Amino acid sequence: MVLINNQLVFRFPKTEQVTECVKIETRLLHDLQKQTSLNLKVPQPTLLYCSKQQLVCSCYDLIEGDAGIDSREVASEDNARRLGEFLTQLHGMPEPVYLPVRHTRLFWEKFYCDIKQLIFPQLSIEERLDIQDTFDHFFAISSETTTRTVIHGNLTASNLLVDVKNKQINGVIDFADAQIGDPAFDFAGIYWNYGATFTRMALDHCNGSADRKSLWQRVEKFYGLQPVFRELLRAVKENETVQWEHALERFKKLKSVKST
Repeated sequence: MVLINNQLVFRFPKTEQVTECVKIETRLLHDLQKQTSLNLKVPQPTLLYCSKQQLVCSCYDLIEGDAGIDSREVASEDNARRLGEFLTQLHGMPEPVYLPVRHTRLFWEKFYCDIKQLIFPQLSIEERLDIQDTFDHFFAISSETTTRTVIHGNLTASNLLVDVKNKQINGVIDFADAQIGDPAFDFAGIYWNYGATFTRMALDHCNGSADRKSLWQRVEKFYGLQPVFRELLRAVKENETVQWEHALERFKKLKSVKST
């Protein structure tokens, strides 16, 4: 990503796979903008091609705001409302035929298989059983008949833009992981970054077609917990130093927390 004059953002895809993702993301963002008057800003990219009709980059106006802001600065009732209303708009879009479906049951079964193969050997029997219980419960309460909608797919603090002066969320970026999936998944990063109480407030302002009670159950019991395993798997596969104790403590703490 390149920022020009603090006004324009340019993204240059380096592989064919990323190029296709940029095209799909751009199409989705333009379709999203057509559907309704969004309460949060999103990029509106323009695709720039070379003379051979090959994509060179995408370009869009910079959205003001800082990403990755501390939860104490963000976790307000007003921001929960703004986020919930935005997700209502996103999840309520007609399903575009060009968006993929990635988070199938097979996807999560493969994810769990990787955890057992790469992470379990480093853990105690008690820790393994705790993780096994989490996945067993998820597989029991989820199914292929779960409501599917358009989802952002990577809605974390790093992709929420906050006006630091008034502590207000005003934009959402990086729709590269957008897909057709379980709307509960869009609360995973919110739960992980900002905790159960703020996530529940945002959900209470989200008026989609999915049953809110079962959606929250999937967030609280699984989606909000699984980011720790993604990070552990990434670290193991890339031969990085793994902070096992810290990661598992975070998992246990969130698993034991109940929203108010």
